[in-house]
Amino acid sequence: RSQSGIQIGPSIRLNEKDVLKIASFYQSIGTLVYVARSIATLYTSDFDAMANLKDWKVLYTGVPIWLFNTGMNPKRARCIRLIMSELGSSFTLWDTIVNGASDVRLPKARHITLKSLETGTVLALKFDDTSATDEFHQYFVKLSCDPRNADLFDIFNAKRRRPVFILRKRKIKKSAISKPSEFNHITKVDEHDRDSLYTYSVLVDDGAIVADDPILIASPYPFNTSKSSYIQCFSNDESIIFSLTIIATMSDMSSTLQSTKDNLIHNESVVLTIPVMFNYSQLHSKIECRSSYHHGQQKYSQLEVFSVAEIPDNSLQSMNALTNQIATIHCLTYGTDVLIHWDFTPDLTKHQFHSLPLGIRITYRFILNDTLIIDHVSFSEHNGYYRCNATNRYLNKIYDDAKIFHLKVEQSSVWIPIVIVCAVTVISILLLILCSKYSRRQRKRLEEKSHPQELPIDQKNVSAYSRSAKSQVSLVSMVKQQMEATVKTTPQFVLGNPFLDPNVQPTPLS
Repeated sequence: RSQSGIQIGPSIRLNEKDVLKIASFYQSIGTLVYVARSIATLYTSDFDAMANLKDWKVLYTGVPIWLFNTGMNPKRARCIRLIMSELGSSFTLWDTIVNGASDVRLPKARHITLKSLETGTVLALKFDDTSATDEFHQYFVKLSCDPRNADLFDIFNAKRRRPVFILRKRKIKKSAISKPSEFNHITKVDEHDRDSLYTYSVLVDDGAIVADDPILIASPYPFNTSKSSYIQCFSNDESIIFSLTIIATMSDMSSTLQSTKDNLIHNESVVLTIPVMFNYSQLHSKIECRSSYHHGQQKYSQLEVFSVAEIPDNSLQSMNALTNQIATIHCLTYGTDVLIHWDFTPDLTKHQFHSLPLGIRITYRFILNDTLIIDHVSFSEHNGYYRCNATNRYLNKIYDDAKIFHLKVEQSSVWIPIVIVCAVTVISILLLILCSKYSRRQRKRLEEKSHPQELPIDQKNVSAYSRSAKSQVSLVSMVKQQMEATVKTTPQFVLGNPFLDPNVQPTPLS
């Protein structure tokens, strides 16, 4: 058990009276006691972190003592113990056995380090006075160098022998025991030492002490998901409390949020911080604060877990969808016992929301989550604004939040695929026609090359040939008529005789 909050006097080196009080408390037959002349603080750490002073933990503050049981008293085992004694009461705060494996060292001024074989930890004593530290260490060196104590330090030597003490064994009668003499009252402990003595609350179980329940406060409360929460628990007691713990258990009991503080006095407190965006619906119904006292008594207080209805991202969100497609809208909410309600409006400027259109399904995908599913989106029915309303009630006060989703439905053009199909069909027909004509011509050319004399003359070619023959015959007949006309004219006219009268016209021959 660690110790804190005990006020030690400002004196660095102890006076002889304090040393006598502690030495008288531990002296007995066959025991050697050496009390340090200074107060020291005991630190502990494990072997992995012994080199890092930041990882050292404070255990107790008191007066170190070397207690050497020499073995002369057969009722006490032979050993050397390091004891931390409380200044004022001389009660033992902590002790451990020291031997050759403890590796007691003086690494630097005012510091003594050793290993605790009982707990498997590394210990460090930090003294207030340098000379007292050296004296305390030199006493241990003196014990370790004494050949009579080789059995305590040469622990790996199987042949070591313990010293034998011969005591006179004789029976003592009761009548031979005298009354106490030279009695000197050295120390005492009473009710006024409650605040100054740590061991008072540990060893004294005072039934008249009535412990108060701790006070548990949260800010903000009710809890808000979008803000950090600070849960503070006050001990509500002026006396020393062993530990004060805040416990927030998850609903599935898989994990726990916890904050603990040990050895509190004068109404101290402990704080548990819950981060932003924490889902308080995952916590158990109540958060608990427990205060434990050294004599075993426990007190606790509880705080009900209640968070307001909230949609963290409540800004307007837009989504696009095509007709006859599936559209989904998710609304995630936080809070305790939240009710979710949906409504719809095609025009947001009118500020009038109505019930949802037909053909919409609502499913629950997560905790406190609604999902709208529209299997066949229609522009005339589903294009518009959808509002998700989250509400809950606590202590006759209603908490609500809302978020609006804008669903943009785009009309699909049906005539575009029809036009594409028609165009493809027409192009295919034209390609078939061109291909057929081309193949026909190629076939005719091949036939003409293989059988040129047997090519048939069609009717059109014959008619063309007949017309050309008739035109040639008519041309020949016209030439003949002109030739006959020239033969029948007079020679004078034909030859152009200049002796004839130029006005004379040629007469046709009869």
